[in-house]
Amino acid sequence: MIEWIQEQLKKGQESYKKWKEEQDRRQKQWEKKQKKELPPSLQKLVEMYPLFRFMDYYHPLLIDPEEQSEIPRDVELKDYIQRTQTDLVEKLYKNAIASRDGKNGRRIRPATAEELAKYTKKTTDKGEIAKVQNDINIISGFGGIPEVKAFHLKQVMGAKLGSKVFLASSNIIDPYFPELLSIGDNTILGLGASIFCHEFIDGKLYVGEVKIDKNCLVGVGSVVLPGTHMEEGSILTPGFLTSDLKGEMAQGLDSSIRISKDQSQTLPKRQMEKLDFTLHDYMSKLIFPKEKPFKTAFSNMYIEWQKSPLLSQSFRQKLLKLAGIKIGTNVKIEDNVHFDAFYPEKITIGDGVIIKNNATIVTHEGTVNSFRTGIVEIGNNVVIESGAKVLPGVKIGDNAIIYPYAFVVQDVPPNTEFKKQ
Repeated sequence: MIEWIQEQLKKGQESYKKWKEEQDRRQKQWEKKQKKELPPSLQKLVEMYPLFRFMDYYHPLLIDPEEQSEIPRDVELKDYIQRTQTDLVEKLYKNAIASRDGKNGRRIRPATAEELAKYTKKTTDKGEIAKVQNDINIISGFGGIPEVKAFHLKQVMGAKLGSKVFLASSNIIDPYFPELLSIGDNTILGLGASIFCHEFIDGKLYVGEVKIDKNCLVGVGSVVLPGTHMEEGSILTPGFLTSDLKGEMAQGLDSSIRISKDQSQTLPKRQMEKLDFTLHDYMSKLIFPKEKPFKTAFSNMYIEWQKSPLLSQSFRQKLLKLAGIKIGTNVKIEDNVHFDAFYPEKITIGDGVIIKNNATIVTHEGTVNSFRTGIVEIGNNVVIESGAKVLPGVKIGDNAIIYPYAFVVQDVPPNTEFKKQ
């Protein structure tokens, strides 16, 4: 009897130790994300583009390959993430040097003395009204009614905006030089999309006008760099716009893959349902969709809450199920996974699936002239890695592996690795 009691006490102590270790890990992750600590491979990126410091900690680019997790990442994938980040930063630096020297068509120039003084005043003098106003301008891009955000950007910050410009949440619009930005009618900025009008090259401030014509789409998590021009009908998928877009689609983290409108017709088609309204029609004046305001409001709350690193796996999945997502058994979902809050009921997750932090799963698309939805079916034992984005109308077969930063725009066959960016 005594031995049995001792054995039970030992098991209890071991269980408590594991529980305490997991709680400590979650707390450290929370504190790290609150401080917005970046992996070493991205430090140079922040030196070039300081606005990254204000981006949401869950921005798809900001992945730390060494981050502790309840779902350990193997060495190969850690190396893959670090190589991808290092390669991106090197390409962006080379692009900046070429832009400075006028060799690649991205039009930037050294800041004038007045511009440098304005930037310094807004960033360093905490007692100045200008600093307070600038902080408000940064915050204004994160949430709120799209129409109000557009009004603030135009009337308060001084950017040039056309009609029906749609700003989603978690946008960073350059607060230091907004007068250098112009956006045409019916252009859409997706979740986490950002526009920079200034950068630093080897410690020196440069600025450049950004012109986005009408009917453009700046995709989820994408960044428009200074001195670029998106001509009418251009589409920027997740990544950095490093040169002008001439009515094409840009893909890849450095937007080096260009697809013309004619070429886009030959791309694999996704199973989508076109609805009889646009994204602008879909959004009501009260933030949430006219079609189902209360349901969407609660779905937004559940999906935002589940992103917290402090939640247990079981509670996270309960929140996602309340939002309408269908989840199988033995599923692991890390913190900061972005699920579609408008149509979460169109997402099905099979048994044994692992979804890593900073992944994005979307079931709706708002284009300039249409609004489309599509189901996302994730098969059994699928792994979706950090930074990957799954678009609506996609089916992922059993045992598939979606690599970090992959942009899934087509069905993925079973037992395959998907690395396409």
